[in-house]
Parts: sequence; structure tokens; C-alpha cells
Amino acid sequence: MYLRVLLGILLFLSPAAAIEISEVMYNPEGSDTNHEWVEIYTNETAVNLSGWKFFEANTPHGLTLVSGSWLLPNNSFAVIVQNDAIFLLDYPNFSGTLFDSSFDLRNTYPGELIALKNSTHFITNLTYNISLGADDGLSLQLINGSWYAASPTPGVANAVTSPSSPPGTNTSNISGKDLSLSVALDPIVHLFVNYTSLFKITNLDHQTGIDDSINATVFYNVSRNNTLIFTSTFEVVDLNSFKTARTGSILLNETGNYTLCGEILNTTVSNYNRSNDFACGSIQALDTSSVPCNVSLNILVSSTVANNSETMHFSPTITNESFPYTIEYWIEDLFGRVAKSKVNTSNTNQKSWTPQITESDRVFFIKGRIVSLFCNDTSLGDNTASQLLVVQGAQKENSTLVIDTIYTGSDNRVKYGEILRVRSQIYKGDESKNAVEAWVEQQGKRISRITSAALYTDFSAYDLTFAIPLEPNCNAEFPDGTAEVVISGFGITERAPVSVSGVSTSTCKTTVRSASSGGSSLLPQKSLAIPLIELLSFSGTADAGIPFSTTLRITNSDAEQHTYSAWSYVYRGPKSYSGARDMNVQKITLAPGSSAVVQLTNRVEEAGDFSFKAQVRKDEQKTTHDLTRPITVMQRASSYLEEVVVVQQAAPSRQAPLLPATSLPETIYLSPASRSQELAGLLIIGMLTSITLFIIWKKL
Repeated sequence: MYLRVLLGILLFLSPAAAIEISEVMYNPEGSDTNHEWVEIYTNETAVNLSGWKFFEANTPHGLTLVSGSWLLPNNSFAVIVQNDAIFLLDYPNFSGTLFDSSFDLRNTYPGELIALKNSTHFITNLTYNISLGADDGLSLQLINGSWYAASPTPGVANAVTSPSSPPGTNTSNISGKDLSLSVALDPIVHLFVNYTSLFKITNLDHQTGIDDSINATVFYNVSRNNTLIFTSTFEVVDLNSFKTARTGSILLNETGNYTLCGEILNTTVSNYNRSNDFACGSIQALDTSSVPCNVSLNILVSSTVANNSETMHFSPTITNESFPYTIEYWIEDLFGRVAKSKVNTSNTNQKSWTPQITESDRVFFIKGRIVSLFCNDTSLGDNTASQLLVVQGAQKENSTLVIDTIYTGSDNRVKYGEILRVRSQIYKGDESKNAVEAWVEQQGKRISRITSAALYTDFSAYDLTFAIPLEPNCNAEFPDGTAEVVISGFGITERAPVSVSGVSTSTCKTTVRSASSGGSSLLPQKSLAIPLIELLSFSGTADAGIPFSTTLRITNSDAEQHTYSAWSYVYRGPKSYSGARDMNVQKITLAPGSSAVVQLTNRVEEAGDFSFKAQVRKDEQKTTHDLTRPITVMQRASSYLEEVVVVQQAAPSRQAPLLPATSLPETIYLSPASRSQELAGLLIIGMLTSITLFIIWKKL
């Protein structure tokens, strides 16, 4: 209340209330040059105009005293003219205070802004409107708060007998809009805080449902103890009703009292009422960085379960909003993968997010932290918050199967005897069968082996890449030309063309000479054994506390089906630094001649040099197949995990050569079954915790 009263007193004593523009001669008879003038009037107290400027066409013009005094007494007039000698010829009886300046008043619609400006800010201003008349020798005159067009009266009180219709009495026929400016910044501000909502600019003539789209330029300045601190302008774009956002910018680094003033300079519409285009406000800058406080962060949601593709709402809240603050919030899933990027906010208004998932359900966390607080927080342990959110996806009943990409290389062909990789997008709906098969055929005859994958989770999307071994065609049994990739499953069969030609000679029998007999014989060339475990991707470095992934290919080259267990860990000496050695174990079942790409994830909290080991066990055998690599863990900034993936795909036969691991991209994703198991584990832990607390409460 005290600040409001103080602000009222300051505005009351402001020079803006002591002087006004009272008459404008913008279109005299004949030539306008050197005949235009502006009359000013002191209506409350004496005003010293020494050092003031006359502002016109966005340009300040100096004043030269011709007659009278720089100090205008109360209730007195002065005239600012283009040329003092010509003005005195036009008005030989004039004997008052006269100032000479340089300006050129516009005669075109709607008129222009004219103003008086002291060393720091605008004192009085007006945008005259030529639609009111005042041409052919008439002037615009301010009489009892309204403007009239009448015979000129420079230096004396305005009076008319038959005035034109004053704009203040009826604006229904006036073309344009009435814009107003007011100070929106709170009277109390804090040091080193960048405030960007300084003013409120309002279109008083806006009607609901009508798009006005007004652009405007606003000049503003900040002063302290009558000393100008800085000046600037801001642009208002597409104004309809009002705007406060991005209306200037201020950041103060010293405590004390300041004055903020603003002025609407120009607009893209006729602003017919200039009396409310100027605003000033007093502000006090405080330093609260050493003030003790205890602020904690919470995240509120209306429900912890949301539906896919439906907007949900949440609010980051703090316990004390007395001090300026900045909250950073984001959304990530159970594995740290970011679903909504980090955003900074300085308010606790409700936020929104629309989840988009392809699974039947997925677990997310809405996270936040206080990144800046302009007080001395005595407890930082409660400056972070997290809220669990379960998103339910829609379950489609019908299965779909799509051939996405056939990897044939730059020549768009594949050779007999090579492995053809085919990427597919599969959705399994309500199905009792699990198998999906892929092969290549030509004129109804199969020219490849069958590769299969088992999909066990209903209502789930799969991104699968099949590796299909083509027959070697050593005896030219199959012709070159177009064949078809066939993928079949769940009663659906999809086909896509592919060009097949040539022979991969490394897969056919070759003639070798027998050293013992000295003669020649046809002997089959021994094919290379396919390794059980291959390391497809491993960086050799990781960040402390951040999960990293390693990709393996496991191949069943036997004639029987086997179950394989794969896991990995980071160790040094006898100690594992990534938790239990088999904590990330994955099990897969492979048909004869098939393979699977498995991605294993580890995390090490401590920086240093270690060893990484991946182990694979076939069935229940005691002996494992191991791969060991050195790894360096660094203390670096964290980054979110990439998509964790398991893709089943068939392996080539022993005669088919393996393509290099880097020749084609592997497609990886986390199976919905794994996500369901993790979610079930969280729910079970929550239920057990609730039951334990209830038993303790009953005993008490």
C-alpha cells in the first residue's frame, strides 16, 4: 500500500502533469514550409525548458530561445516554430515566449507523434489526427480536454464559437484503434534477475473474435536519481487484446530506487488517442541472496496413469515463492531416455505433455530441479523432485506386417550365396501363434533358407531385421533376375521384389591339387566356422554413473535348438564395479542356423581403468564363451541412454560368408515383454512397502 501511495505522489509531482501540447498548426494556408508551429502550456507549476528537446518524426530537435525566458511560469503559453522570423510576419501581434526549432509536420493520414523530452524521458506527447480537420489555415486546439479544429490562437487561450466535433465526445466514427501502455513490472525487483515483462500494452478497441494483428514500437528507459541508466525499444507483433510477454528487458546490479518509463512511438494502425500512450512506474531493487530460506520442490499431477496421445498436465511447485527462482524440468523413461527435453521456467503454472508410445504401456518420470534461487537456501537436499507416470498405449487387435527396407547395396542387387538383410515392422495383436518366417523365392521356387523369429508378447510392436542366406547356385540352378522377398506370419504374407544375380564363389567347391599323388581332384574347400559370440559394438570408454551399451551377435551353428544366456560386467582384479556379474543377463532361444543381436547395458559409478567381459553360456553348460576388452571410465557430464534393443534374426549357413558387422545398420529396440516385467517389479515393490507400513501402523 505504501509503495502505491508513493508511486501516486511521484506521478503527481512529475513534470509530465505540469506541461501539455495545447495547439498544433500542421497545415497552414499556402506553403507549409517555415509556417508550422506548436503551442505548449504550463497548467500546474513553472517549468524550466533549458536542455529540452522537441521530438518529431522519431527525431529529437533542439530548442533555441527567441523571446521570453526558459522558465515558463504557471498558466503560461510558449510557441515552438519552424522559423521565428516568418512566424512573426504571420502573427505580428505575438508577444509571448518563442522557441525556434527544426521540424516538418506531416499532413498525411493519420498524422504523427510530437513530444517534449527532457534529458531522460518524454514529458508530454501527442499524436495529432488529421481526420479531425484543421487544414487550410485552421489549427488543432485543446479545449477542456477535447480537440477542435478552429482559427489559430498562438500564445493565448484557445476559444472557439463553432468548434468541429471533438474526438473525446464520440469516437464511433474515428478510424483506428486506441492503444494504451501501463507498467506491468512489480514495484519490488531483485538484483541479477532478467525481467522481460515490463509493460502491458492494450488494444482498448479490440473485439472478441476479430484479428487486429497490430504491430507497434515502444520506447522505454530506466533512470535513477534523475540520471538516465539506459534506453531501449521493443517491438510488439500481432497485438489483438493485450500483451505483457517480451515487453522490454531489465537486469539491475545495484540496490536502490529506479524509475521505469515507456512510450508507444508508432503503430501499424491509427492510434487516435495518445493521452494514454505514456507510463512511468517506481521500482525498488533488492539483494536477497544472503537472506536465509528453505525452499523445496514438488511435482504435482492429477493422475499417475495417462493414456497415450492424450494431453496430461503437471505442475512443478515450490514451498516459498517470495524469491525469484528458476526450475528446470523434463520427462524421461525408466532407462533415462528423454521424452521431453529440459525446459526452464520461472513460474509454477500448469505444464502439459502429450505422450506418444507404440508399446502397450511405458513408465516415465517427470523430473525437476531448482537451478537458481535468489536467497540463501539452508537445505539443498529437497531441491529436486521426481514423479512416476505410467502411460497406457492403445491395444490393436489385428496384427500387421510390413517389409520396411531391403539392404542390397549401391547396385541394388544381391548375389547368390550372400546374406540378404531385410528390415520389417511387425505388430502382434491378439495372436496364439508366435512364429514369423522370411525367405526369398523365384517363380514359386525357394532360393534361400528360411529365417524365423519367435514373437511371444501380444499387443506389441517389433522392429526386426531378418538375415536370409541365399543358396550359392554353384551349378547355375537358378537364373539371374528378379526374385521376391517373402515374410509370413499370423496369417499375413508380404512380398517385395529384389534383384538376384551372380555367384559368390567362396561358397562353392573348388579344384585343388593333391600334393601326395601329384594329380588333380575335386575337393570341397573347408568353410570357416561361424563364431558363437561376436562383438558388434563396443566403444572402450564410458562416463561414470551413465549406462553404456555393448552389442553382441550370438549364433547357433548346431543342428539343434539351444537356449543361450548372455551377460556382461566391468571388473578390476576380483571385484566387479558394475554390480552383480550377471545382473543384466538375457536369455534367448535360437533355432538351428539362426542368430540374435543382443544389447547388454552396464553402469560404473567410479572413474578409472577397468576390464570389460561379456560371457555366453549354452543351455546349462558350465563352460562359458568369453570376450574381454579394456575400458576406461571417465568422470564426465551425463547423457541419456540410447534405445535398448534385442532383435532376433536368422544366421547364415556354414557355407555362407558373414558380412562385416559395420556393413549394414542393426535395428535395436527393447522388447515389450521386458518392459512389462520391469513395470511389474516396480508395482510389486510398491505393494510390499504399503503392506509393511500398514502392519507397523496397526501395531502402534
